[in-house]
Amino acid sequence: MFRSIKIKFMMVVFGILASVIVLQLACNYVLVEPYYTWKRSYLIERAYKELQKETGNREKMVEIMNDYEDAYNIQFMLANKRMVCIYNSRQQNFRNGRNYYRVRANFSFRRNFSRFSRKPETVIVSNDGEKNQAKISLFGILQSKNQTYYVVIRSNIKSIKENMNETSQLVTVFSGVALVLGVILAYIFGKKVSEPIIQMNEVTCHVAKMDFSKTVTETKKQDELGSLATNINEMARQIEKNLMQLQEENLYREKIETARKEFISNVSHELKT
Repeated sequence: MFRSIKIKFMMVVFGILASVIVLQLACNYVLVEPYYTWKRSYLIERAYKELQKETGNREKMVEIMNDYEDAYNIQFMLANKRMVCIYNSRQQNFRNGRNYYRVRANFSFRRNFSRFSRKPETVIVSNDGEKNQAKISLFGILQSKNQTYYVVIRSNIKSIKENMNETSQLVTVFSGVALVLGVILAYIFGKKVSEPIIQMNEVTCHVAKMDFSKTVTETKKQDELGSLATNINEMARQIEKNLMQLQEENLYREKIETARKEFISNVSHELKT
């Protein structure tokens, strides 16, 4: 069954694009959540290191925590060496020795004392066993010469999933648009490629029937199709030229043969008389 090269080209391009998009979507759904989790863990650990460098400088510590709260929606809770909460992201207060108001924290530093470390790592902590309430958390100890703080840095898994879902939706939409645009471009490009090939096929069919009236439209493009068009036209001209020479030779031979026959006929007639 005859199939146009344009259709074949479109099918190949469509297959490649579809395979790439399916692979991309599969990777997106499989890898995006681990990536976002790793990225948020990295940000939490980076925030801890920055706080560690500025331990004792309260203004700088508050500035660092505010920056991460605003930019990445990361929560901070800070307690002094007596395990009394002195900073909470939700209240944004920093209690000092002269202020005796209490900074509330939805977290017990004393009950979780064993979790704190000077070289902490991020962990996923679930509240009440609900997955959507799970948080990526870091329990660290900040220590300078005169100050010791216990810090909890955490980010809600739910916000990560929201970012992941938004990314997945965008990737799906853009993949669909890319597939449609790819098919359209493949059709346009396939048409441009197939048109000169179709014309060459028509010309060669006429040449096969000894019809040299049609020629391939030559272009200035220095590519395989342009070279093929030039060669087909040159081949047709050479075939036509050779055929004309053969016809002329055949006519000449026919004239010689006719003259020979006439000569023999005349000689025979003379001999008889």
